[in-house]
Amino acid sequence: LKLLEEDRSAEARAVRTRVQIEASRQASGAGDLKAAEKLLGDASAAAKAAGGGLADDWALAESEYLGWKGDYAASAAAAAPVTTRDATDPVGVLRQLRALDLEAEAAYYLGDLQRSLAGYGRAVEAAEAALGRWPNDSRLRWMLLRQQWNLGATLIEAGRPLEAETLLAQSLAGWEALAAADPSDGAVQSWVRAVRLSHGQALGEGGNCAAAIPELRLSVAERRRWLAERPEDADALCRLTDDPAITGAVDFLPAPFTLDDARDLIRGGRRCLPAQDEAARARDRSRAVLAAQEARAGPQRRKKRGVERIASQGAVHHHIPGRV
Repeated sequence: LKLLEEDRSAEARAVRTRVQIEASRQASGAGDLKAAEKLLGDASAAAKAAGGGLADDWALAESEYLGWKGDYAASAAAAAPVTTRDATDPVGVLRQLRALDLEAEAAYYLGDLQRSLAGYGRAVEAAEAALGRWPNDSRLRWMLLRQQWNLGATLIEAGRPLEAETLLAQSLAGWEALAAADPSDGAVQSWVRAVRLSHGQALGEGGNCAAAIPELRLSVAERRRWLAERPEDADALCRLTDDPAITGAVDFLPAPFTLDDARDLIRGGRRCLPAQDEAARARDRSRAVLAAQEARAGPQRRKKRGVERIASQGAVHHHIPGRV
């Protein structure tokens, strides 16, 4: 931005506005809402004057900011106009899909589960149609897999695990294929862990315990391996979990949840877990992972935002213009 300040040309102004919009999105995702609000304000006049895609990008960044702020009704209203745009290229479709995602997410947090399901359903259909037109666009592939997870996870909460399992199996297969193609992509690995956990939950709630137990066991093993490679995260896990809202709800977690407990959970969980059969241990470890993820996301962001923040870091191929 500093490099562009002295250039007063229209081209520099457009670039500066795009940078401000993207910086606002990153600030929102990082929890710096004050910075996000200022960046949106700085970009507002130029974005609205330019119209078109730049104005829509600004509106979507505002929707994200309002969602992180907890003003879900305003977030949905900001995204709504973009959901009906006549998209003629992949970038336009991606904007539309982001808008549908934000609108459905806002409905979820407003407690309107049916509206949220309808929105995520529209997003899945739109992503599938777009991939039919542009089958080699990796950004659209990312978005389809993400929307399948959104819809599947919401179907679980709506008490429809069998429908959820089908969608989540498709999403998981897609993320695993991407992970196999590029094992170094940490964002993809984050999605694999998140979707596998949801898939295991759908299997279990659908009554298929024989399939759910190994899936959840694998999910916990992936999570533990990720933590074991980052021993410094034991302290973060301790801070995330040592809260009465978590230890009180998850009966096998000790209170207080100490640094030693966190390290033990990363190693294998023997101090934290009662002597139970292997299936019960897999279930309880999965609940521990969920509890930590929910704590990271915050009380108003339990469903998605923890995963979204992880997946957005370094994953520019599903950004617009450049978390997510």
